[in-house]
Amino acid sequence: MCIENLIFMDVPASKPSGSRVQLTFFSIFHYRSEAARQLSPLVGVERVEAGAQGVPLVEVAHVPFHSRAMDRHAPHAGGLLGLFGIRDALEELQHWRAVARHSHADFASLQLQVYVGHVHAGVVTREVLRQDGENLRFLNIRRNAASLQKELLQQFAAWVREEGGDPGVSMASVAQMATRPDLYARVMEQDADFRHVDVLVFALADRADLRHTRQIAYLRAGARILEWRQDNGAVCLQLPAWMATPQSLPVVDGDWVDQPMLPSTLSSLPSGTSLNDNTLSPLENKRA
Repeated sequence: MCIENLIFMDVPASKPSGSRVQLTFFSIFHYRSEAARQLSPLVGVERVEAGAQGVPLVEVAHVPFHSRAMDRHAPHAGGLLGLFGIRDALEELQHWRAVARHSHADFASLQLQVYVGHVHAGVVTREVLRQDGENLRFLNIRRNAASLQKELLQQFAAWVREEGGDPGVSMASVAQMATRPDLYARVMEQDADFRHVDVLVFALADRADLRHTRQIAYLRAGARILEWRQDNGAVCLQLPAWMATPQSLPVVDGDWVDQPMLPSTLSSLPSGTSLNDNTLSPLENKRA
């Protein structure tokens, strides 16, 4: 049992009343030295350090995108992207386990039960966020009112324009919002009506065909973790230490200060690995 996982997680002696949601993170890695338990991370790893009894401690990172071109749109520090939803999570886990096997690598997953308290049963509007915001720790964008989604689209378009892009091309519809998970994280940080949301679920399009979307969740740092479970005893998976407390990106004159992204799980891919240079879906490339 990885006691280290509990160092910074808020695990109460008695389970609180209210709802919880399950999020899943995973890591793929090679053993550089089986005897010394030295790991060479492939994806889903932010940091590795020595643990008790020689079991490596692995801090998870964002779950990986299918296209490496999407890596630049991973959220800045402030939270992590995790798998959400039974079907989507199972499909992703099956896919990445196959990737690990194909790459002769090891796979480990971490399931978290996150406390979200009251889940609003109806459609969420801006008024609901303002009136009941303190109780809304979980929000699924698909269940938002169309007016709120259009409002967020306008904000996304404005941010794309600030970046020098053409929102008329890359952010002209609600569907295109699925290509920018970093902007959803920005909403979480800068929109006061979202300040109490700990888990935000939205559609993600990280393949060449933007019609192929799946659900993904953004877990805010400081969220209350009730339970955890992992499936590989060879390592000890945990959230990064900075996830223990809420993170806020500095804002200057109404805009973000440019911050480096979380250490990329892609930059550490060793040369010669079977993971393709342009995508992390080598099995799909092989079939193509």
